[in-house]
Amino acid sequence: MVNDTLEQASRDAAVQHLKKRRDFRGHLLVYALVNAFLVAIWAVTGIHGFFWPVFPIAGWGIGVVMNAWDVYWRPRDHRGRHPARDKPPGQARLSGTEPAGAEDPTARQASRRQLPPGRRAGLARGGGPPAAWSTSGGGCAMGRSTAARVPVDRASPADLMQLAADVGPAPMNVGAVLVLGTGPGFSVVEAQRLLGERVHAVPRLRQRLRRAPPGCGRPFWADDPAFDLRHHVRLLSCPPPGDEQALLEAAAAVTREPLPRSRPLWSATFVTGLAGGSTGLVIVMNHVLADGIGGLAVLARLVDEVPGLAPGNPEAAGFPVPAPRARTLAADAWAGRVHRLTHLPRSVRTIRQGLAELGGARPPRRLPPTSLNLPTGPRRQLDVVAADLAAIRELGHAHSGTVNDVILAAVAGALRALLAGRGEELDLVTISVPVSARQAATGGQLGNQVGVMPVALPASGDLAARVTRIAAITRQRKTAARAASAALLGPPFRLLAPTGLLRWFFDRQRLIHTFATNLRGPAEPLTFAGAPVRAVIPIPTTTGNVTIAFGVLSYAGMLRITVLSDPSRVPDVAVLTAALRRELASAAC
Repeated sequence: MVNDTLEQASRDAAVQHLKKRRDFRGHLLVYALVNAFLVAIWAVTGIHGFFWPVFPIAGWGIGVVMNAWDVYWRPRDHRGRHPARDKPPGQARLSGTEPAGAEDPTARQASRRQLPPGRRAGLARGGGPPAAWSTSGGGCAMGRSTAARVPVDRASPADLMQLAADVGPAPMNVGAVLVLGTGPGFSVVEAQRLLGERVHAVPRLRQRLRRAPPGCGRPFWADDPAFDLRHHVRLLSCPPPGDEQALLEAAAAVTREPLPRSRPLWSATFVTGLAGGSTGLVIVMNHVLADGIGGLAVLARLVDEVPGLAPGNPEAAGFPVPAPRARTLAADAWAGRVHRLTHLPRSVRTIRQGLAELGGARPPRRLPPTSLNLPTGPRRQLDVVAADLAAIRELGHAHSGTVNDVILAAVAGALRALLAGRGEELDLVTISVPVSARQAATGGQLGNQVGVMPVALPASGDLAARVTRIAAITRQRKTAARAASAALLGPPFRLLAPTGLLRWFFDRQRLIHTFATNLRGPAEPLTFAGAPVRAVIPIPTTTGNVTIAFGVLSYAGMLRITVLSDPSRVPDVAVLTAALRRELASAAC
């Protein structure tokens, strides 16, 4: 029996060696692709400067060489093992060098045969006392656990890209402001109670992002056993005069507060004391929690019943659901790696589609310097411009475009007017437009499924002519595989973020002028706790040296564009909002 065990161990060692060779080839491919991308970034941001990619190339290269030596050149015995490191099972016991507590496989099998049938069945199902694992340990420790096997809800590549990009002086928080009217029997206390109940229908709002042990894959979402609604919902009194601008100032102050990563990454703030007896509800989420489509799914679950939306079942799964065991995380991570290696052609196709989404394989040209690109500070200001949605849609359709094309044309024209007031000229505006891989989401399917598409758009001429040209540009740039760029940008973002190089690049980039996000919101009016929702105002985010960003949301026939700016860099934001209003007003003519 010992010989059989040794032969099986030899076969296992040979299989492991083949897996290590395959993993090394994947490691080498990722090393080449990532460092090629870093060299491209260096070439775009200043080819005559210091060649900083030498640090990741050299440092990571040492790891690649050591990995190659371990796989191909390290001495092994005839069974494929390193003789100085890997002893066959049972040999350590016979030689007297067995570690304390070790057990021979044959003895373990004998002990299992002596167990009662019920106990053996319990072990076969993975029973036993729960064992905790720590991310500070030496890897994926395998322990016995009574926790049922649960699916691993990993952070997506787009999630990790957003998490890595959160390196600026202000957190990457997004959200919305709901302006609530007065309803029969409405009270803030009752609204808070309802909100607490409805949070249970959105599992992600009671989960936090946890780091997997080393070698066990990407971070994953798991229920927070210490979840306490009081840490997330609060009350705030609006300063006088309680108008829309005062509400927006309060919302900006709430948005720039960091959300602790030890808790679920969201907050809800009721703002009282508004003019006319209205109440504001400021919902803020870290961008890693959900993209714009996911945020709308959260909103649909928090407001009163929406026609056509299946009711949620808060108690469909017990809370808290136990986190996946380390063994499950390791198995899931390796299954994902094997899947990616066996689907390399698909990965290459995704890279190609991601490059197309970003504008092609050629490094983009640096934009001429303007005052739109200056390193931003922690302060944020929100301003809102509203327009009739029907007029915007009619103008877009008349010129073979969409509502989004009209918005981009209006934003480009308004930015040109802003710079003209500063004595600068700008005929082409490069806007980073998010591209979503989905048309809708549910409360149980959040996260980010979005890429970025930078587009250079004309800023001169009348609005109608710009819409025609921009519609042609956006049709040409849209790819079949939407949001493919996230898989391309995520690895270098995660590699550069801990070194500080990502923030350095963001603060000095001259690839885009601004961000613009457009979402199609509810077409019919909503209510919350019986009070009508008079307006839904989006809260976008920005980072690096992008001093102005735009968030657009349609709701109940109205289109609202939120202008997010750094007041220290854009003291003349009133010029921008006035120009934007003129642009949108011309759409109704």
